[in-house]
Amino acid sequence: MCIRDSIQDHLQLEQSEVNALVEGNVEEAAKIAARYGVRKVQRVLLSEHDAARRVDIESQSVLVRAEPDLQVQLAMLQQIAVELEQGASLDSLLTLVLNGIVQGIGLERAYFALLSPDRRYLRMKLGEGFSAMSPLDVAPEQPNLFQVVIQSGKSLMVTAESRRSMSALLDGDVSRWIGQDGFVVKPVSVAGQVLGVLYADNNDSRTAISEEAFSGFRHFGQQVALGLAAAAA
Repeated sequence: MCIRDSIQDHLQLEQSEVNALVEGNVEEAAKIAARYGVRKVQRVLLSEHDAARRVDIESQSVLVRAEPDLQVQLAMLQQIAVELEQGASLDSLLTLVLNGIVQGIGLERAYFALLSPDRRYLRMKLGEGFSAMSPLDVAPEQPNLFQVVIQSGKSLMVTAESRRSMSALLDGDVSRWIGQDGFVVKPVSVAGQVLGVLYADNNDSRTAISEEAFSGFRHFGQQVALGLAAAAA
């Protein structure tokens, strides 16, 4: 089953709704640029998105333990907006999002996993720093982390300290999908329905994830939602 058919098993969106989502994404990225005083980037985001002015992010190698770079984040958001308007594939958009999380935010590993049409399994769609893994059951008799995140529809930041109090949710197969210390996870929703999850951690260095990094991570998760919406249209 192709990605488009899989998403359409979850929901249906009119082209006008998708267009509205994309336009809102461009406006939101521009607001972030203005908030940080990056006026040049803001003007580019609100322009005609001239392809000649785009940053070729995909050609850059993914850095390990990159430092947070606001300019890279904004450049990624700019290119994502352009790619959405030009009908890029979901894999292409996911590559930009994962690069934004690693190169722009500075987190070390990240992946996106798509929920199966029967909403029972997560299947890794694309990951950076992860090997391919077998599907994860998110509807077991014993609740697990991803089942809770999908059902609640809420993003979660788990620190090395707080994970001790939720160890029962991290046992079994879930342990293969998460780092050894802190991590962040976001349910990705379209039209109010969770279609997958975005995950990231600093498993190599074991460094703590800041609130600023968590905020940036959630914003990139919104771009995945836009890609899913476009793929379903």
